[in-house]
Amino acid sequence: MNSQSQGLIYAAGGIGHYDLELINSYNQDYPDYNYPYATLTATSPDAAETHWTFVLATRMINQVLTRQQAQVPPGS
Repeated sequence: MNSQSQGLIYAAGGIGHYDLELINSYNQDYPDYNYPYATLTATSPDAAETHWTFVLATRMINQVLTRQQAQVPPGS
């Protein structure tokens, strides 16, 4: 996630560390992201902080994907 997304997550109260990465199950030389998978992890010494950061990061990802999908012409 970019620094703008990170700022929004932290401004909303997410204080734990989080990481989002795409998973390439095909191979490293020729990535196949036609069926993308991602792993989102959130960590913090406090379980409640970890949970809240995960919830906020998930919401942010959904918002970003929804905006991007709205820009794609139908049938593309």
